[in-house]
Amino acid sequence: MIYTLYLLFWLYANYLVNAKNVNQCIDDPNGTTPYVIPEGQSILYYDPDVTIAADEPFSTCAWVPEGYTDTPARDCPADAQYVLTPSILMASSLQLRKTMTQAQRFIINSSSNKSIEYFQDITEMHCSIQYYSCYNYTEYLIIQNVIKNFIWNSFTLTFNNVTCDVSNSGIYILAGADSSSQKKLFRFVDKLEKQINNEGVQIKLSRIEKFHMTIAAANYTYPSDCIVDKLNKQLVPTFKNKQFGSVLVCCFRMLIGDTYTNYYAQDFNQCIDDPNATAPYVVPEGQSILYYDPDVTVAADEPFSTCAWVPEGYTDTPARDCPADAQYVLTPTIPMGSSLQLRKTMTQAQRFIINSSSDKSVIYFQDIPEIHCSIQYYSCYNYTEYLIIQKVIKNFIWNSFTLTFDRVTCDVSTNGTYILAKADTPSQRKLFRFVDKLEKQINNEGVQIKVPRLEKFHLTIASANYTYPSDCIVDKLNKQLVPKFKNKQFGSVLVCCSHMKIGNTVTKYYAQDCNKNHPCVLDIKQNKIEYN
Repeated sequence: MIYTLYLLFWLYANYLVNAKNVNQCIDDPNGTTPYVIPEGQSILYYDPDVTIAADEPFSTCAWVPEGYTDTPARDCPADAQYVLTPSILMASSLQLRKTMTQAQRFIINSSSNKSIEYFQDITEMHCSIQYYSCYNYTEYLIIQNVIKNFIWNSFTLTFNNVTCDVSNSGIYILAGADSSSQKKLFRFVDKLEKQINNEGVQIKLSRIEKFHMTIAAANYTYPSDCIVDKLNKQLVPTFKNKQFGSVLVCCFRMLIGDTYTNYYAQDFNQCIDDPNATAPYVVPEGQSILYYDPDVTVAADEPFSTCAWVPEGYTDTPARDCPADAQYVLTPTIPMGSSLQLRKTMTQAQRFIINSSSDKSVIYFQDIPEIHCSIQYYSCYNYTEYLIIQKVIKNFIWNSFTLTFDRVTCDVSTNGTYILAKADTPSQRKLFRFVDKLEKQINNEGVQIKVPRLEKFHLTIASANYTYPSDCIVDKLNKQLVPKFKNKQFGSVLVCCSHMKIGNTVTKYYAQDCNKNHPCVLDIKQNKIEYN
């Protein structure tokens, strides 16, 4: 009886394992390299006459050169040890990040992954333009110079389906560029290499393989045919427009030594960091960053000369920034994350910044689900004051109102610079009246407001250090992006509640005329905005 039960359990367990693997792509332990590299021969050697056997697990893959090496001492002649690989970084594309991540997850769930060598780091996904491997120093300098002075215009690329390549190094699962994009890139390379040839450098290996982004690399036992077929039939059709995504290419980059250098299209003007920029006010050692000197002036030659000098009103480190007997902080805010229009426009603004500046000096981008408009910063109050401010805010009576965010501005404080979506003039009046009424009630309860609200109301798009080209990016956003928005503005909302974090809990405070089951803000149409 026990043996029978054991046998039934064993059969059921095997059934579950087999059921799980029914839709799995299975490794082929008999998969072998289509070309055995003779001892002493470089992996960069390419034999165009190699054919791939029909019974290999990668029979549908294209046989291509292994054009790149990161070990030139091993793979290149002793007198030609230099390598250059211009590539188009794709990580700033939200759609490509999403679809490439989905493709990698699909692979993980659809194969054993024992033979996967690596998955491409999504933050470094790219399309290599060409592999210039094994050049001597003179040739290396000439290629660099030609690339530096190469004149080209921006162009669009689309990646539409999954393919695979096989080389001396292994298998590559790829997101392939569509036929139109292939033509653009081959023309780009042809024009570039004609100029390199004209400077006396012979290209060692022409671009043969199709342009792509690498999803994953694997060894020869990996079931490439199976996974490519599954991805194209089961995953890609679920993507928007049934493709990985389309991008506008405005620059490519190349690693020279330990530094990446960007090369921009002639029709794309980049905002450049100013390494000589300095803080408009140097905080003395031991002084709080919350200290505000109203007499500070911003120099005209600073990259943030158009920004407003404002107090750094908030601190999340009161132990460092506040007196020992006044360690409490409250920040009532209006959460904007429920506004579809604001989420869209703020995301577009952040992408524009990524594509229009180097981002080296960007400290952070505001998390889109957490976008908000701070009402006031109550920093460095004692416990009694803290309780009184809480009570006044809890009992404060107010009616809902509309807000519109219309253009980009910037602020500069003791902490850095901020790129902002500013509330328009009628919205500023409403919010300043709101704060004035609230703080009169706080004063009536015996609490003196330490720093009145000085800066204009806004949504933070990004924060940066002082070297960031704030003037340039604000100008570009207002001239090139904001006019494309609906009604030429970030968006308009009806404000029904504010919220405030007390300890680890966020409490909401509703307008007396709003339904507490509604979101804090609601998108409204332009013709329904009340300028009161």
